[in-house]
Amino acid sequence: MPPLKKRSTTSPDVQSSDDQYQLRLLATGSIRITKSRVNENTRECRAGRHLEHVDPTTHFVEARFELGEDAADTLHKGDAAIVVGREHTSSCGPEGSKTYGRVIDAD
Repeated sequence: MPPLKKRSTTSPDVQSSDDQYQLRLLATGSIRITKSRVNENTRECRAGRHLEHVDPTTHFVEARFELGEDAADTLHKGDAAIVVGREHTSSCGPEGSKTYGRVIDAD
């Protein structure tokens, strides 16, 4: 397996505190996983009007093998992307103070 690619400080895997974009290529055991966080601005229809939600819905996207490497090489902040995969909920933390997140395993 070739080594992980180094990125410059202007690459999309660098995240500032006010930035909503993150793309990281990680080596986990014998496979590589590209992880990204996507914030989706959502809204709902009430009484015939569309109301924006205050907080965006956050999805964590994980792409493995060549798909993940291609995504890490080609996607940049602001690029449009369609993600196809299986979505599930993951949890972290001790009982009583668990946090939950939506994860999409990209195909």
